[in-house]
Amino acid sequence: MKSKKFLCLTLSTMMVFTTTLSTSVSGDFLKEEKLQDYDTEYNVTYNLDENDNLSVESIHPLKSYNSIIKSIISENSDKVLTNDQNFALFDDFRIFDNNLNNAISTCSVVSKKYNRSAVKKYISKWALGHNSKYVNCENKGGDCANFVSQCLFAGGLPMNIEWRCIKNKNGGFSFTKCWVKANNLFGYVMSDLTSQTWYKITKYSQVKSIIPNLDAGDLLFFDWERDSKIDHSSIINYIQNGTIYYAQHTGAKLNASLKYNMKNKKWNVYIVHVGNYVTWRNMQ
Repeated sequence: MKSKKFLCLTLSTMMVFTTTLSTSVSGDFLKEEKLQDYDTEYNVTYNLDENDNLSVESIHPLKSYNSIIKSIISENSDKVLTNDQNFALFDDFRIFDNNLNNAISTCSVVSKKYNRSAVKKYISKWALGHNSKYVNCENKGGDCANFVSQCLFAGGLPMNIEWRCIKNKNGGFSFTKCWVKANNLFGYVMSDLTSQTWYKITKYSQVKSIIPNLDAGDLLFFDWERDSKIDHSSIINYIQNGTIYYAQHTGAKLNASLKYNMKNKKWNVYIVHVGNYVTWRNMQ
């Protein structure tokens, strides 16, 4: 068992964190990858033994996490992939990514300021239209989560291996369920967003006490059947006179009234307040 020291360099604050990583160095296959989590950069060297078991050899600052994602996309850009094939494309990297995250779990998570003004501008421009930079899921089960994810990205949340939509050179897209599926996005937000507060309401009158805690860019998730499965997602555009107005795709709306749409409905609605400084936990 060898003990390795590594540095976690935080570019946004230029602070350096040092810790000790204990790894089992085995096998003859030494590989090196360059990773970047958009705030923190690493160069990771790790061993693969004859059974493809991974052990991290060293981690030190360098660059370009995104290059791995882009290389995978480039290698598959000429292929027509089903959704399941698309989601499975990154499984091997996700295994590595999980091992890396476990290895550097003691590093600090670096949060960015959530830009609500940028979110509102994006809502105004694209709530009633489609941005060709992203996949269109209107005829693929619904585009609601895709639009909400785009808004979050516009507000400064970085894409990562679990939450992304990237256009390849042939005009196709590589995307994840957490980006395009409402139920998956809800689960990911609840488990991996570093700063959030959530509220569950079953009638609009319950909003009164929490409105002071809400703002544009916060999220709405709808469980229409009350079966603990999210059926729809949207994003708050503004709040006025005690009424929440939200934007959405799949039934495109710019300023839908939550008060009006909940009238006489038996829904569970989850309202998620996104913190002012926020990132994903697995961006460590």
